[in-house]
Amino acid sequence: MASLMELIERVNKGEMIDPTQLEVYQDSSNSAEKFLAHHARAMLDLRQAQQHMMQSLEAIDPRADRSPGAAGCQVRGGRHRTQGICAGSGGDPERREL
Repeated sequence: MASLMELIERVNKGEMIDPTQLEVYQDSSNSAEKFLAHHARAMLDLRQAQQHMMQSLEAIDPRADRSPGAAGCQVRGGRHRTQGICAGSGGDPERREL
């Protein structure tokens, strides 16, 4: 059986692992192990949901470019409160993508 840290490293690298490997740690009495196992499981679930969403979008419009930043910024002025400058604006805070 892989250690929790090995499983987390694999998840962080983008590898798919069997979620049942995390169950032992999710039921741990150690709160740090429990948190990390639940976080790793949530990352796996999010990755699976994103893949499903991308497949669905591809089925709707197979020609669309779905690479990050391809659609441009959806926020007026390209500025985000949490990120500073929108990645879709190419780093230029004055460029408007709307």
